[in-house]
Amino acid sequence: MISSPLSRRFSLLVCLCLSLSLISCDKGSEKPTEEAKPIIELNDGNVQQFTQSLAKDYAQIQKALLDAFYSHKKSGDSYGFTKFRNHSWTPNFVEKKDYYQAVLNKNRDYISTAGIKPLFLRFENLIYIGINLKNGLLNNDQDLMKETLAEAAADKKIIESLAK
Repeated sequence: MISSPLSRRFSLLVCLCLSLSLISCDKGSEKPTEEAKPIIELNDGNVQQFTQSLAKDYAQIQKALLDAFYSHKKSGDSYGFTKFRNHSWTPNFVEKKDYYQAVLNKNRDYISTAGIKPLFLRFENLIYIGINLKNGLLNNDQDLMKETLAEAAADKKIIESLAK
């Protein structure tokens, strides 16, 4: 079969389109995903450093939540706080909580004997503090906000005392 100049051009065009479509599917410009943080095996030699790290994470996450709460409460923007809590704070919290939950699951026996389980429970309780602060603002429930802020302060003291 003899090919005409038109069929060669058509074949060349098809090859060119196919090549361009394959190049456009390349994911090379995406940033690489971070590797998962290894789950630590707790022992007497590293438990103090671990508890101090957990306490630091707790303090930072709680501070971000409370700072946003007070700021939005002052400006009367309950929906702004809800948006912050739902779309910014909660994903950051869940990432840390999942890590600490994995540490708890891997080291359950050691954590029980070392007496540091309340660290994990207080850390997980942050989600409920956030929910109650959100609901308190949305419903203008002063009692709920007052109770929740007292609970947050008590939890922080527990974390700090166990991390010494």
